Amino acid sequence: MYDQNNNVQDYEQSLKQARISLLNSTFDQLWVQSEKCSLIENKTSSSNSTTKIQSSWYNDIKKQFSIIFLIFIIITLLLFSLPFIIRSQYHANRYLHQCSSLACISTSYRIIENLNMNKNPCENFYSYACDGWINSHFLTPSETSISYFKEIYKNNLIILYKILQDNSNTNSISIKKLKTYFHTCMNTSNNEKLARKTLRNILQHVGKSILLFKYWSKKNFNLVTSVIYTHRHKINPFFRITITIDDKNNNYHCIYFEQSGLSFDEKFRYNDKNIRYLFNNFGTKLIKYLHSFLPEYKISKQIDEIFLFEKRLAYIFQIKTFHNPLKLYHIRTYEQIQQWFSSWFDIEIYLERIFHKDKSFFYNQTFLISTPDYFEKLKQLIEITPKYILANYITFQVIQELLPYMPENFNQFRRPLITYLKGIIEEKQLWEICAKRTDDAFGFATGALFISKVFDEKSQEKIKHIVEEIRLTFIETLPNIQWMDLETRQQAQIKAQMIIDRLGYPKWLEDERNIDRFYQDLNLSSTNNPMINIILVRRFQKEQNLKKLGQRPDIEEWTMTPIDVNAYYAPWKNMIVFPAGILQTPFFDANIPISLNFGSIASIIGRK
Repeated sequence: MYDQNNNVQDYEQSLKQARISLLNSTFDQLWVQSEKCSLIENKTSSSNSTTKIQSSWYNDIKKQFSIIFLIFIIITLLLFSLPFIIRSQYHANRYLHQCSSLACISTSYRIIENLNMNKNPCENFYSYACDGWINSHFLTPSETSISYFKEIYKNNLIILYKILQDNSNTNSISIKKLKTYFHTCMNTSNNEKLARKTLRNILQHVGKSILLFKYWSKKNFNLVTSVIYTHRHKINPFFRITITIDDKNNNYHCIYFEQSGLSFDEKFRYNDKNIRYLFNNFGTKLIKYLHSFLPEYKISKQIDEIFLFEKRLAYIFQIKTFHNPLKLYHIRTYEQIQQWFSSWFDIEIYLERIFHKDKSFFYNQTFLISTPDYFEKLKQLIEITPKYILANYITFQVIQELLPYMPENFNQFRRPLITYLKGIIEEKQLWEICAKRTDDAFGFATGALFISKVFDEKSQEKIKHIVEEIRLTFIETLPNIQWMDLETRQQAQIKAQMIIDRLGYPKWLEDERNIDRFYQDLNLSSTNNPMINIILVRRFQKEQNLKKLGQRPDIEEWTMTPIDVNAYYAPWKNMIVFPAGILQTPFFDANIPISLNFGSIASIIGRK
């Protein structure tokens, strides 16, 4: 750009000098002609007799002078306008030829294809702009929705799948692990017998429920041990515990207790008789398929008891007022937590085993509760519920959580229930399922592979420029925002100036040794059993979260991985993050004019 502007300036300077020279030459000629005219007039005035020949000559001179003057005016106008004509033509040609690349042509085609040229945009702009896209896309019987977000994510998975299919040697331990995980998932020879045996072995750790185990005993059932096992594997009956950043003290992590443990997201589902029937039918058939010793009618009765327990649990769930974070912020001490759980749950043993720390450690910790009323009422509900129902409930929570990882025959029993809830069953091919599971398990390792194919330095620079332009424009427009008072505008300006942006991927992924260290504690099974690997991954991911307790928050930590088609703003860091997954066509393309990127990805950036 700098060289191009200099060339134009040099050319204009040369034109200016030429214009001055021509003007000087023209004025010299005019002066000579005017001198001649003066001489003639003097001679004429001094002579008393003017001949016809002299008069004719004088008229010719006047005509020549007029013509020369007219030519001078025309040349002057041309000289002054020529630089502007040349410059405008130069820029016109420059920009007209800039968008002739393959990326620009394909982008133009996509835009035109999405239009409905038969509609008048002044009458119905939505139809004009969107009908083409709507007509070329349709929901298949196995889809609940369709969008560019889904299209991009599926394309990202295709890229990842091709990478995972590459069997070339690598020295990276983490890459070897994720490829083992992927190929184990793709191995369809894993039979139902192995899956059933593995699931039953897992369920032995959660109380040997009477649903599946003949010699269940109330005396032998330990609620705390069962909950510890499930929570360690990201299965959360009754409540969920995680480590999060204290919203009022960003320098520390705190222990966060949250309500959890329902099969349905909305309370009203538990009042639907059809759902109750379908839930019972699904549970009864599945438990029988898992080789329960009970007759079917007894299984049905106990599944219904699980449903009714969840219904009571749903009624004590608190509605979270997300529009007011202060209503979700309730700090409790370790002593207060002990009082809450004392009558039905040994919270001391639970915390010691979950965090592998002595109980004295927790006296100095902060406990954050979003819905304290729930835990008050949970205590009462647990106390009036028979233990065998609690054991059955935990068992069925584990089964439902792990069911998607089981062979297809295990999932057939839930189809009628899902169809009733969603209207359809979302069907996905094995390659897509396994690519997504691998990304879910090894998100940063798969992200490193992904960005090596689709995200380069040019993309990084372009998206950085867009973010900076939006930031500057936001700051420039702040003085004109009337609904903010002066102090708020000043604070908003400071915040905008200080905002941190992270684009594409975390920088530590550039060194595969960092990735190997990140996944060094994740050891997969050598038995080629996908169910065991699922459990090991879930345990690893939970430990990754729990070990943050006692550590200072890492400002460079990402809560999304590079393949994610999403973005987020972290308030405590004042940071916006845009993974490489969302910086893909049609949201972003480093090879097209920046104006098009401002019309797409910039809208997402501006929102964040």
